[in-house]
Amino acid sequence: MANTRTKVEFDQESVERYRFANGHKPKGWGAWSFSMGRNGLWTEFHGVGNYTDAKKAAIREARSLGLDTVVVNS
Repeated sequence: MANTRTKVEFDQESVERYRFANGHKPKGWGAWSFSMGRNGLWTEFHGVGNYTDAKKAAIREARSLGLDTVVVNS
């Protein structure tokens, strides 16, 4: 069982990469893709809905898996 107290960091640089690739920061309704990982091991998370809710769900999922970094994909 993963540690539910794992501190999960959201990579703010990924927001800037998203902005560069798409011309605006991530926001609004859509299908969102996040990568999450720890120590070089990564997995994907996909959410549909508004960006804020999808980001929160990705962070919850990362915490439940014991992962410590979440990145929004471009």
